[in-house]
Amino acid sequence: MQINSVYIIFGKFIEFVDDEALIRTYHGFDAIRERKFDKSFLDGIENPEYVLIGVYTRMGMVSINMIDATEYADELIKLYTK
Repeated sequence: MQINSVYIIFGKFIEFVDDEALIRTYHGFDAIRERKFDKSFLDGIENPEYVLIGVYTRMGMVSINMIDATEYADELIKLYTK
């Protein structure tokens, strides 16, 4: 299957709320939103302070993955904040 779009979104873990992880996502300087994700997306991430969220779409399907981005946080914060 052909992949239509790929998005990489920087996020900061805020807290667990019930069975969901609240993550502040940065889409640019003035596009900051708090979103809830199933906490299973953070499975295997030892310290989920900062994450990169990969979203890709293909013919009627969306897939989401998260990876630990703590070691890149300083550079990413400069990119996404004023």
